Parts: sequence; structure tokens; C-alpha cells
Amino acid sequence: MTKQMKQRVFILVLGVSTLHLYGQPKADRWRLDALSIEPAAGAGNGELRAKLSMTAKPGIETNISSPVVSTSIDSAYVTDDRLVVLGEAGRTQAVEIFDISSGRKLDWFYCYSPKKISRSLIASVEYYPSMTAETPTDVLLIYDLLKTPQENRLGIPGRIPPRRGDRPIHVGIPVFPEINVSQRSYANHVESDAASYAIAGSVYRLINGDKLAFTALRDISSGYRKTDLVIVDLSKGLDRAKSEIMPLSLEEAPFDVVDIRESLPGKLELTIKPSGGPTRKTIVDIK
Repeated sequence: MTKQMKQRVFILVLGVSTLHLYGQPKADRWRLDALSIEPAAGAGNGELRAKLSMTAKPGIETNISSPVVSTSIDSAYVTDDRLVVLGEAGRTQAVEIFDISSGRKLDWFYCYSPKKISRSLIASVEYYPSMTAETPTDVLLIYDLLKTPQENRLGIPGRIPPRRGDRPIHVGIPVFPEINVSQRSYANHVESDAASYAIAGSVYRLINGDKLAFTALRDISSGYRKTDLVIVDLSKGLDRAKSEIMPLSLEEAPFDVVDIRESLPGKLELTIKPSGGPTRKTIVDIK
């Protein structure tokens, strides 16, 4: 049996989730017991198979079987009546969202580095081709599971749920860079390398339910990358997000930020991994 033919099975038990932007935490109605992707014959879609049970009513189970664009699963979770699957899809990643009660796929899209940042919010970097004559820059998008698929798109949405041939990439609301917010734009190319940001792979931390902290790399092509700490204020809604950019000047450059945590009100603890050096922590003051 080849590696591609192997079935990946996840056994997951999900408890009470953390705070999210628009409400208080609560226990999920469903528990995800097993999840796998069966390889497709030929070049067709794989088949997702999920088994779930009700948390408050032992013995009541349901199953989901659906074609998916993901070829393997990075993570999956339940929130309210939704099953969310974050997976690999060739040279990119995909987010696929299912209604548990009906078993229907509600929405899906291609992106880079999707991550759950709260009970209802998914952060991802907008997809762009890896081979392009233009200079790409990462645009951070947030998908809100409390909103409809139509509300998670700018302008007039296309077919929902999309078909595979639609190749949906403009999904989620831009929250960074701020020019994408103010212009309500998915544009992800800039005129020069110096103006380009790299966000994919960053650690995200939602603070007090309404501020998102992460790192962004600048001027990578010059050989001397610069790291910024970005704080995006989401308190007025995703479409009115405001960013504060704080350059990180540390002696260990270059370095990676491998964790972000709130240590005290107004202070973030960053775990720094210098190139070739030991991991250490540093405190950054924020507003």
C-alpha cells in the first residue's frame, strides 16, 4: 500500500472551547469520534468520513460522508453544529466546513496556513500562485463561522458551496494589511519586495477576544529580514479592523517567534528561537 493510499484516522475528543469574539464559551452539542479521508480512485476527489456523537445524549450518533479537496487532515474540530476540517490540498491548504445535522458541505476554500484562533474564527493567508512575475504579499483573512458563507466574502459571492472547478480563494474578510481593509480588497501583490509581508506560518494569539497578535516578516528577499509584531483590533468588527505594527529589534536576528502569550494586561510574552541559538522569552508592551 503506497503512502497516498494509506487512510489517516483521527480520534478526537473535544471539550469546552475558549472565548471568541462574539460570545461566551459553551459546550459543543457534538463530539468528533473518528475522522478519515479515503483516497479516491484515479484523479477524483477523496471521500471524507466522520463519526460524531451527541455529548448530552449518549448513544445518538451521526455520520458524514462527502467528497473533499483535502488529501490529508492537519486538524479538525467541532463548534456548535459545524465540523471544520483544515487540510492539505496539493501545494496549498484548504478549509472545509460541514453542517453536522444534515451532513452537507456548507462552504470551502483554498488558502495558506489556516488556523483556528477562537471558537468561531479561522485565520488564513489568501492563496496566490507560487510562480508569478508579480511580487506577492500575504493578506490575512478571517472567516467567521457565526456568519453565512455570503457574509464571509467581499462583494457579490459566486456559487455557494463552490464546485471544485470554481477554485475559491477570495473567502474571508481581510484584516491585514490595513490597505486591504480600507479598500475592501483581496489584492495581494505589491510593487516592490520591500513592501511585501510574509505571514504564513505565524503564531496567532487572540487577546481578550478582540485583539489578534501575530508576527509578519518584511523585506525577506534582501537577505536581512525584519520582524514586526502586529496587533489587529477586531473590536469594531472584521471589516473595520485597525492594525498596530511594532518592529521587533532583538540582538539575535534573525529569529523566529514560536509562541505568543499574554503575560499581564498590556504585556505579551514572546518565545524567541534565534537562528542557531537557545530559545528564550522576551516581554513586549502593547497598548
